[in-house]
Amino acid sequence: GAAEPAWASAPAVEVLVVGEGDTLWDLAGPHAPAGVDRAVYVAQVVAANELDPLRVPPGTVVRLP
Repeated sequence: GAAEPAWASAPAVEVLVVGEGDTLWDLAGPHAPAGVDRAVYVAQVVAANELDPLRVPPGTVVRLP
C-alpha cells in the first residue's frame, strides 16, 4: 500500500477561522474536551494563540489545543 503522509501520525489540531460576530466562547467552547470546564478551555485557546480575548477580528485563525 501507499505510505502514510507524515501528518497522518501527528496529533490532530483543529483550526477555526473567526467569522463576523463570532466569539471565542461560541467557537472553542463546543470543542472543550470531556471533563474540562468550558471557561478553562477557552482560556487555554486564548493563551495558546496569544489572543486578546476581548478583540478577535474576523478572519483570525485559531488553533485548538
